[in-house]
Amino acid sequence: MQNSAIDTLTRLNDRAYHAAVQAAEDDIAVILAGRSAAEQLTLLIRALMRRGILDMVAVDGDSIRAVNDDLAAIRRALELAHERAKDSRQIG
Repeated sequence: MQNSAIDTLTRLNDRAYHAAVQAAEDDIAVILAGRSAAEQLTLLIRALMRRGILDMVAVDGDSIRAVNDDLAAIRRALELAHERAKDSRQIG
């Protein structure tokens, strides 16, 4: 038990450990900001579609579907990056 306490104190004073944790947290913050931005774009497109604005500016349905597919791919990539960043923080 005493070794565990010493290991904990050593880690608390380890600058490299804190730098690694900070880097992982920064990565997670960037990922979450990107995920939020992608979600806002998705909501904007849905609102424009619901109001018929995209129809008025002659955007075809295939283009809208392609944009939605791209946004879905971005969200999946950000989700995977987030999971990996969380894993790296736990390992670090």
